[in-house]
Amino acid sequence: MKNTVTLFEHLSANEYNVFATGKIHHNGHEDQSIFKNSDGTSGYKVEPSFGPYPWDGDPAKKSEKIRGVTHPDMPASLVGSRYSNSFGPIRDLSGEIENGTWLYTHIGEEYKIKNQNNRDLTPDLAQTIVVTCFGLGLACNLTGLHTLKIKETDRLMALKNELEKLGATIEITNKSLHLEPSCQIKRNCVIKTYNDHRMAMAFAPLSLKVPITIEDADVVTKSYVSFWEDFENIFK
Repeated sequence: MKNTVTLFEHLSANEYNVFATGKIHHNGHEDQSIFKNSDGTSGYKVEPSFGPYPWDGDPAKKSEKIRGVTHPDMPASLVGSRYSNSFGPIRDLSGEIENGTWLYTHIGEEYKIKNQNNRDLTPDLAQTIVVTCFGLGLACNLTGLHTLKIKETDRLMALKNELEKLGATIEITNKSLHLEPSCQIKRNCVIKTYNDHRMAMAFAPLSLKVPITIEDADVVTKSYVSFWEDFENIFK
């Protein structure tokens, strides 16, 4: 798939001018070459928004290829693999990494954590956080989620629908979510993914606690082709 000609490349190669905004591609084509018009101009003016990544303040590690330093919680089996070593929760790292902070590599600016509950700049983490809290029987309150309603699906409503199947008590607004603590997870539920890779990956760990079925599980290939293989290997 990585060598497939995109619609933008096809149009510009046939002397159309292309213009784009928002989330056009999930990954790949980071140099934005697919948006280059025949006159040399670019129809896409925003750099890819990758990050944030753990960072130790070293300017040499601002590179898009290096992407910061290894997160303290990165599974040892995945460190140094083809994946970024930054997998782990966003939290204060100053006590675990010397000069530890977070970095947006695409603009080279430090990411300041507001608090553990505010997801304003990292809303895509919400699904994983909420489902994990539910699996652990913990309460969860998240804010800054206004963009989740315009992703692959309305992720707030999708979370509410699927967690309620499992027995959760959950309330949502246009920009926030509140999950009550619970002590029981319903078994043998079928989890819809809504054509959203993050729904499949967020609910996957619940299968370690109760039997569940995830519909359209291959949706993860949008961003993580070997997700199910790696998921299985971690728990062997």
